[in-house]
Formats: sequence, C-alpha cells, structure tokens
Amino acid sequence: MNTVTTLSNSSDLYDRINAANQSSSTGTGKSATKTKAEETQDRFLKLLMTQLQNQDPMNPMDSAQSTTQLAQIQMVTGIDQLNTSMGSLSSNYQAGLSVQAAGLASSLIGHEVLAPGQKFSFDGTTAREGRVIVPEKSGAVTVSIYNVNGVKVDEIALGEPKEGMSEVSWDGTDGLGNKVPAGTYKMVATSTDAKGTSTELKSYVPAKVESIDLSGGNLKLTVKDNGSMSLSEVIRIS
Repeated sequence: MNTVTTLSNSSDLYDRINAANQSSSTGTGKSATKTKAEETQDRFLKLLMTQLQNQDPMNPMDSAQSTTQLAQIQMVTGIDQLNTSMGSLSSNYQAGLSVQAAGLASSLIGHEVLAPGQKFSFDGTTAREGRVIVPEKSGAVTVSIYNVNGVKVDEIALGEPKEGMSEVSWDGTDGLGNKVPAGTYKMVATSTDAKGTSTELKSYVPAKVESIDLSGGNLKLTVKDNGSMSLSEVIRIS
C-alpha cells in the first residue's frame, strides 16, 4: 500500500515538474531576460525531472525526498531574490549619499575655507589668518608676505613654535606699518635650523570655493587662486 501511495505522489510531482518545464520551454524566447534565480530554478527542475524519468519503478523516489529538494530550490531562489533586492537597495543608498554629498558641496560655493596653498585675497581692511605646519625640530619659523608682483611687503617671525599647526595672522600692513592695497597676496612660510638651512613649510590660507567637481566619484573643490583639492584637505569652513 505504501508503494502505491509513493508512486502516486511521485506521479503527481512528475506532472507538476513536467508542466513547469514545458512552461519554461515555451518562454525560451524570453530567456535573455531571465533572472539568475529563474535560471537556477529551471536547471534544478530539469535535473529533477530527469531523475524521476530514470528512477527504478520498483523503488521510486520518496515523495518526502522530492519535497525536500523542492523546498531547497525555493530557499535558493529566495536567497537569490534577496541578494538582488539588497543589491538594488545598496545602489539606491549609494545614489542617495551622492546626492547628499552634492548638496553639501554645492552649499560650500562662495564660502571661505582654510585650505592648503599660499595665495589669498585681501580686501584692504580685514586681517587675514592662516596656518603653518611645523615639523619636529624645525628651528625658527618666518612667514613672508608678497604682493602680486612678487615684492615682499611684510615678514612675520613666529619664533621656534612646537611641532604641529601654528596660527599666523597678518594685519594687512607692510614692514613700516602702512596699509597695503586690496589684492592678491602670497604667504610663504620657512624654517631655518641651527646650520642656517632654510626649508619651505606647508601652509593653509583663507580662500573662497568657486566650484565643485563630482566626476569619478570623488568630491573636489576648486578654491580661488589655489586650484583643485579634496574636501578632506580643508581644515575650516567659514
């Protein structure tokens, strides 16, 4: 009696799988649009049908085993579909971050930042502040201010500051205390060691953001008089 029941269940299962395979064959014209999960399911059903066709009639496949195999392929299909959904979600999330980054960067246009460079604008009135990166055992540090013609208009002695970032402020006057005209100026910081060897130091100057560039997936700022740089290089936003 058990054998008859098993054969009946196997026959029903065979009919369902055969119908599924016929449906799959009918849609071969659309195979190019099948998902990975659908292709995996089709392959499984064809293999299972072949197994059923070649089984021993006296010892047919157990319906419980077939049901387990079908459950497994459904689980695999579900995982593939979940992976597809997660991939889509991740893409949408990344796109959202890009939009947010673009919005943030756009809001920086016209703002003044403290960025790596040497050139800065002076309006004829407001004092300008910058930063100098001082290395270990640098010796005496001097900051020279040059006008657009390359003429030194002032010199600021910082002494022998500690290693790290030192502030520098220029009041917009020359070495005699006279106000200089508005325009573009250049700040050059140098250190001089005990042997008299001078080394130019990295400096940060105030400059306005003129435009942004999101090409290549990297956020770049174009800063007036100092070129293009990444947002991470900026140490202050005004």
